Amino acid sequence: MNFHVTEGVILAAGLSTRLKSYLNGNSKLITPILGRPLITFPIMNFISVGIKRIIIVANKDNFWAIKKITNEISSDVNIRIVVNRKPELGNGYSFLLGRKYVYSDFFVLSMGDHIYVPRVLRTLLNALSDDVDIVLGADSSPRFIEVAEATKILVFKDRVIGIGKKLGLFSHVDIGVMLIKKKLFEFLDEYKIKSPIGLSEIINLAIRRGFKVGIADVNGDFWTEVDTPSDLRQVLIGERKIVVQNLIQKLKPLLLSSYMQKRSQIHELTE
Repeated sequence: MNFHVTEGVILAAGLSTRLKSYLNGNSKLITPILGRPLITFPIMNFISVGIKRIIIVANKDNFWAIKKITNEISSDVNIRIVVNRKPELGNGYSFLLGRKYVYSDFFVLSMGDHIYVPRVLRTLLNALSDDVDIVLGADSSPRFIEVAEATKILVFKDRVIGIGKKLGLFSHVDIGVMLIKKKLFEFLDEYKIKSPIGLSEIINLAIRRGFKVGIADVNGDFWTEVDTPSDLRQVLIGERKIVVQNLIQKLKPLLLSSYMQKRSQIHELTE
């Protein structure tokens, strides 16, 4: 079966607790990385692979800054910003909010603070088939992260059997990008969630309910994350800078054309 994925969700509602004091209280997602705000990278990656509709889940503190950034991006993509007024409930809650505004059966989900080259997205899209419900972007040979800090994945016979930061036994690390079937989580009601829930918890719940979760192994490709002051220093002046340089090089024509014009369709929606 051929799949044409045209919608994507970017989670950008995190409170940046480990970086907030380092950034004088600003959101890390608006922090310039080699001249461009961090949130720009997943947006432009989505556009580069043909995503036509993007839902960004922001929080009330970074909403206006993200709106300004998206307003400077010129493309035919439709961008909708959803405000999560309960960011303390975790990225699982943000995911459930964003999912409500997806129309398609499958959509791409990306963490807003992960940096990766477009080839990573294409690897995921090529792995999508009619016998899986979720495809996790995974790396069996990560080069540009602290594995101890990463979310781990355990795979057995081409199926994910567990995901989480505290897995003792694991085969891959999670790269923060995945493909998800929208109908999967219709049994979860975000308005009934009263305590923090992580995206990994939701995926583990899907596994326990018998849904099929596969992986797309990027096998050491260029990707990283920005979660701590050390991560930020690494992408700015350290060994991980090469990830950003590779990404900018791949997206250069798109970045240039996007910032020369202002034709984006921006919609804001407050939850």
